[in-house]
This record gives sequence, structure tokens and C-alpha cells, in this order.
Amino acid sequence: MQKLRSYSFTIFAGLLISLFLVAAISSAADSKPVESQKTENGQVVTKDTSLIDMFKTGGPLMYPLVLCSFAVIGLIVFHIMELTKSKFVPDEQVNELRKLMYNHDTKAAYAYCDQNPSFLTNAFAAGVLRLKNDAPGKGVPFAEAAMNEAIDSQETKMNFWMNMISVIAAISPMIGLLGTVSGMIKAFQKIGMGGMGKPEQLAGNIGEALITTATGLIVGIPAMLAFFIFRGKFDSLISSVTDTLTELIDLYTGENVAREMYEAKFPITPQKETPQPEAPQQQQAE
Repeated sequence: MQKLRSYSFTIFAGLLISLFLVAAISSAADSKPVESQKTENGQVVTKDTSLIDMFKTGGPLMYPLVLCSFAVIGLIVFHIMELTKSKFVPDEQVNELRKLMYNHDTKAAYAYCDQNPSFLTNAFAAGVLRLKNDAPGKGVPFAEAAMNEAIDSQETKMNFWMNMISVIAAISPMIGLLGTVSGMIKAFQKIGMGGMGKPEQLAGNIGEALITTATGLIVGIPAMLAFFIFRGKFDSLISSVTDTLTELIDLYTGENVAREMYEAKFPITPQKETPQPEAPQQQQAE
């Protein structure tokens, strides 16, 4: 059920962002400007401009905006594939580590984590061998500290790519605003040179101002939406990892009635070593 909810969330997030992008692009395509041309008879003929014409009208700032759009799409696909329960807290790994911790088999747990990498096993492997309090620098507090450091290290790597979405969401509208300012400056320069009565001379500059603004918003809004969705999902997965690590440590130490709960949930517990029968006593010689 949890895996189904995780898949449903990622699918919903992807569809929501995709629908927004499609709606924004469709809206921009429907509202694209028209070009007017005069024929030899003096008639005015209008012609719809293509997306390439709009791109050219937007000016040089359209290039970084297009790069930002491709980057956002790639990052969204990457996070949809990575932010899943199977990559962070796989059920089969949790069940196997529970058995090993119930039997206090830290070496086997470390070997299992090394052979089955995931966010959970990478963090657990950093401190599992320190659980045995048989030497200085070992024990539950040291194991928990090592696991927390491993979580922070992995979280930092993941946050880098997630923060890239936030950066693109912030700079895309700013690039569009820069294009707006650039287009308006050019328009006012033409007005100053006597182009006030010739609106066709100002159309290109005004088009540059509006197209770059619209493109920046089309890129920035879904990027900001994706960032908050993925941030919430990531925090939820990190919380699941920390809760699972606490449960595994409690199974090893027997605190918080963890072993009793495990035995109640799994009646067939791992077999323990049975004591060998004692040798029969030899009859005393008469």
C-alpha cells in the first residue's frame, strides 16, 4: 500500500507539471502575434507567426530561457525517478535488516548493506559495526552519530540537484524581465528618433518585451511548483529513513519494547542456536 501511494504521488506530480506546461505552451501558441503586410493594391494581409518567428522576435535572451526549460524538464524527470520508496526505504531491505538486528548479527547486516545499496543501507552501514560496545568509540551513541552524518552527506548531494530547480525557477522570470526592459528601451529609442507615428517600427521591440516575459513565466512557474512538490516528498522519505534506523537500533538494543513488537508481528522468529545436549554421565564403577 505504501509503495502504491509513492508511485501515485510521483505520477500525479508528473502529470500536474506536464499539464501546466502543455497549457502554458498552448496559451502562448494561441496568442502568438500576427504579421501584417501590404500588397501592391494597398490591401493589408495578416499572417500568423510561427514559434521560430516568436523565438527570433524574443531576441538573444531566448537562448538561456530555452536552456532553462530543457534543464527543468530533465531535473523533473530525474527527481520523479529518484524520489521513490524503492530508492530510499525498500521494504525487502527493511525486513532483512530487522531479522539481522533481532539476531544481533552486525557483520551480516554490514555485508548486506554493502551488497544492496540504497539511501537506507548507505546510512545504516556507516554505523552498524559500532553498535557493539566492546571498544572505545563504539556504542549506540557513536553508531547513531555516524548514521546521521551519512544521512546528511546523502541529503547534501540530493539537495544540490533539487536546489537547481529552485534556482531556475528564480532566474527564469528575471531573464524574462530583462528582455522586457531591453525591448522597451529599444522601443523608446525609436520613439525618440521619430517613430511615434509608425507603430510597425515599434512592434518588434514590444514583441521582444512580451515574448521574453511570457517565456520566463512559462519556465519559472512549473519549476517552482516542481521544487515544492519534490521538497515535500524528499522530506517525507528522509523521515521514513530516520524512523526505520531508530527501529533497527531499538531491535538491537531491546529498547522501547521493539523486540516484543517484532515477535508479535512475526511469530516465526529467526532460529536461535539450541544448546547441545549434555553427554550422559558414566555409571560409577561398583
